[in-house]
Amino acid sequence: MDEKEREEVLRKWSRFYERMVAGSKPPINARKFTIDISGVVVSVATLENAAPLVSEAFLRALPLSSHAIHARWSGDMILLIDPIPLQVEQLENARRFVTPGDVCYCPRFNELSICYGVADARMPTGSHVLSVFGRITSGFDEFATLCVKMPVLGAQRVSIDREQ
Repeated sequence: MDEKEREEVLRKWSRFYERMVAGSKPPINARKFTIDISGVVVSVATLENAAPLVSEAFLRALPLSSHAIHARWSGDMILLIDPIPLQVEQLENARRFVTPGDVCYCPRFNELSICYGVADARMPTGSHVLSVFGRITSGFDEFATLCVKMPVLGAQRVSIDREQ
């Protein structure tokens, strides 16, 4: 492949890659909310361009209080034990493999989950897909440190509200 052809292939790849990861980047003017887990607070930006219905419904549901537990089958992920019925049935920004900092909603189970490492959305019956509607923008390291300990520490109190 000559240099000119390589540059053209790289341009095409860049456009393709940007479309693939577009749902993982919050817009500049994204609305934000905070998640407080036993005193560890993260800021989350909504992915309103990729998941507009879930983002809007979730923000309307705030404030929320629950407890978080560590996922059993999905890997490095925690989830809230109380269902959050958002009345959004379709998946948006659907992902099976989620990335650290992704905030996800499962319409089938009305479940909120947050990824802090390597995770593959799974249930005992096999893989499933989540709507990724938020991205942690600050406080991630302390959050991940707490999440790693949750299998030993057990359920943790959670409060979620709009960012002030």
